[in-house]
Amino acid sequence: FIGAGGSGKHADPSVIPAKNFTLSIMYVEPGQGNAAHTHEVEECFFVLEGYLDVFVEDESGKRITTRLGPWECISCPAGVIHGYQNDSLEPVYFQVMLGRGKPETMGYADEDLYKRRDAHLKAV
Repeated sequence: FIGAGGSGKHADPSVIPAKNFTLSIMYVEPGQGNAAHTHEVEECFFVLEGYLDVFVEDESGKRITTRLGPWECISCPAGVIHGYQNDSLEPVYFQVMLGRGKPETMGYADEDLYKRRDAHLKAV
């Protein structure tokens, strides 16, 4: 992987240092996903194998979901609430790219998740 993505684990020695972007490969089992969140930079999802349901929310909170298949991608603008879910019956592999080498830890739309967002950093 290049950089630590939105995890905030920028000192992790197992990643290739990033200067201007991060690139990660994600594996998500059926029924799993990521909670509604934001980043201060653009985030792109590019599906390699399987199907991924990606959502974005407009300013009124209306959620728009689209299903991505192999070799399809979506770009989520900075500051826009978004997330994903694997609602298929098979695992999905996809690339995630963030537009900064050391992006801030993602911000969650759910206040309880936001309060706990940095707990995983204590293990680094």
